[in-house]
Amino acid sequence: MTDLAITWIGVATAFIIGGFSLYKERQPYVPGKVWYIPYRVLMLLSVLAIILAAAHLITLYTGYTLPGRAPR
Repeated sequence: MTDLAITWIGVATAFIIGGFSLYKERQPYVPGKVWYIPYRVLMLLSVLAIILAAAHLITLYTGYTLPGRAPR
């Protein structure tokens, strides 16, 4: 499997996890029920994964590595 396919699978997985987390976060609060999974943290991590995967996809499609913030 190529890097491109693996990256797109990762993006799709991050969107699915983010969407599920959003769905669970919007459900009404039930008093006395303990949260076992921090859904807001999962949403944050899925957005971070999508941003990193987007940078990787740009690198794969253009062949140009995105420069970092450090001066050259």
